[in-house]
Formats: sequence, C-alpha cells, structure tokens
Amino acid sequence: MDGVRILRGLAVAAFAVLVALTAHVLAGGSMASPLGVVLPLLLTWVLASALIGPRPRLVPAMLAASAAQGLFHLTFSLGTASPSAAQQTPSGHAAHTAAGIRAALDAAGASHTAHQVESSAPMLLAHVAAACITAAALHHGEVLLRTAARLTRPFAVLRLLRAWRPVTPDAGATIPTAPPVMLTGALLVRTRPGRGPPAVLLTA
Repeated sequence: MDGVRILRGLAVAAFAVLVALTAHVLAGGSMASPLGVVLPLLLTWVLASALIGPRPRLVPAMLAASAAQGLFHLTFSLGTASPSAAQQTPSGHAAHTAAGIRAALDAAGASHTAHQVESSAPMLLAHVAAACITAAALHHGEVLLRTAARLTRPFAVLRLLRAWRPVTPDAGATIPTAPPVMLTGALLVRTRPGRGPPAVLLTA
C-alpha cells in the first residue's frame, strides 16, 4: 500500500469521524471521550485505506463513511451505555431497605433511558444522514481537486519549460570582426640576387 493511499485514507477517516461526532452531539448525545474518538478514527483509517482506489468512487466513500458512523456510535454506546455495578447498586445493609431498592431501580432506569437515547431513531437517522453527507462531500471534493489539478497542469509545465529554456543568441545580431589588413606602400629593402631579365636579352 503506497503512501498516497494511506494519506487519502487518513483524510477520509478524519473527515468521517468529525462529521459523525457532530451528528452524534446534534442528535442529543453527549460528548465522546478521547478514546471514543481515537478508536473509530484508527479503525476507519484502516478500512478507508483498503477500500479507496486510484480514482475517486462513490461506493468506497459511502462504505468508509458508514463504517465511521457505525463504529463511532457503537464504541460510544458501549462506553457510556451502563455505569458499573459498584456505582449503581448500594452495598451492605442499605441494599435490603426500601430506600436502597428504590435507589437501585432508579439507577437501572436511568441507565436504560440513557441507552435508549443513544440508540433512538433520531440518533440513527442523524448517523445515516451524516454518512450520506460525508460520502458525497468526499467524492465530489476529490473530483474537484483532481479536475483543478488536471486543468492547471499544462500551465505548470509551460512555466517549467520557460524557466529551463537555454539562452540562444539572436539570429539578427551581428558579431563584430576585425577588418582585413591591407599592406600598401611597403618598401623592399633587400632583393634576392639573380632576379631580373636574362643577360642575353640585355646585350641584344
């Protein structure tokens, strides 16, 4: 698995968990603990990195978003659905009194009510809507980014070509040259002996 795919999976998981947390709180749920956020983030990251392909597709984005919503709701509900028995049930002689029994029933009823709030229909609808919104936003956002990169790629190539273009001299420019040296009026100081017309011609 390449690094780009892992980074894309992390981006998908982070956005999906953020939307899931927002939908959970807006639907009436309480704020999640750090572990309740980190655990769904890690699981969704692994799933999203395995699902996404080289090109943006709606189905993998929908699966990753749905997994983030389900994992977040499940881990949060399991972590806050029922308090521990030591905190709910009175111990010792108080458990046999009417006040102790009533306190135990009230604690059990509060726990059951909290679990119903966490698993109510508005909560589930909020998670489903958040999954759809997350998938659509991720898919269309990646498509827009790829389109923008494809449109601006030729301009980037042209800028690189202009930056690396070699410097050539202008075709119309003339290179100055030294004028030819003409020897005029030179005086021959010494001549070679034996030069001249033949002696026969001179005596004729």
